[in-house]
Amino acid sequence: KEQHLLLLETRHTRKNGTSYPVELRLQLVESGPEKVFLAVINDITARLAAATELERQRRLFSDVLDNSETFIYAFDRDGLFLIANKALTAAYNKGPATMIGKSWDGLIDPEGARQHLANNRKVLESGRSMTFEEEIHGPAGLRYYYSVKFPLRDAAGTIYAVCGISTDITEKKKTERMMAELANMQRVESLGALAGGIAHDFNNMLTGIMA
Repeated sequence: KEQHLLLLETRHTRKNGTSYPVELRLQLVESGPEKVFLAVINDITARLAAATELERQRRLFSDVLDNSETFIYAFDRDGLFLIANKALTAAYNKGPATMIGKSWDGLIDPEGARQHLANNRKVLESGRSMTFEEEIHGPAGLRYYYSVKFPLRDAAGTIYAVCGISTDITEKKKTERMMAELANMQRVESLGALAGGIAHDFNNMLTGIMA
């Protein structure tokens, strides 16, 4: 008994003139001198719609990743990159796919890598979204980041990765430091002026007593 199968996609037309996509299975079955030709037609409208929607979501996800100026990334439970967007790879002079499957080791300072890994573990253990202020020594020197990290779960609800969104707040930190230093200087000046005034009054008192 020999069988020959042909599978193709085409369109069928309804009585009202509208058409719809179908999958056509043509099978030739030979049994001795007899040959039987079988045809099975399946409406694949829903399947194609689902595939189109999946592709739309994939493109949307890709556009968000590639056009965001913040770092967007994901690490698996072993601390290896699953996702690294264009802003992140460009900051470390890497190609779009070269960081996938790698860790932070060799990209940032060891202490920064340990900090990132420890924060990722906190998210994995807690199973909830968390925020961190992280320091990284990289190609651009010391940078500060405000990071939002949250767990990624599979269909069964099992956490398999940590996703992070990190915003560079280095300039904000510099401004805060300058403002703090300025406020401290103003306090020192105020104390100096107060001390000077007290010394002046005390001197006047002594002068009156000694006169």
